[in-house]
Amino acid sequence: MRLVGELDALTVPAFETKLANLTDSSGPLSLVVDLTAVTFASSAALGALVQARLAVEAAGGRLVLVVPSEGRARRLLTLTNLLAYFEVREVLEDALLVARRPGPEASGDAPPR
Repeated sequence: MRLVGELDALTVPAFETKLANLTDSSGPLSLVVDLTAVTFASSAALGALVQARLAVEAAGGRLVLVVPSEGRARRLLTLTNLLAYFEVREVLEDALLVARRPGPEASGDAPPR
């Protein structure tokens, strides 16, 4: 899932609905969310990402965020101490490779920081 622009009070409900639809599937689901083109994210957007991680992991999958080393998304996740909470990769190709592997609990790997 690639997100573009602002995730605010107007756009978060549609984002939450899309995440809920994706995470309601039966069986494990790996989900990659690309935040490269996000220019703003409200606290509600961050909450939706946290809920998505919980739902994906409860189903035995893994959530991987694409967050470049510089940019607004990286600063936001760093300032809110959520960068360490999520499994993050700097480029989409790496995130897709990681998402195909078993979850951290299955492999014994800790999420990268």
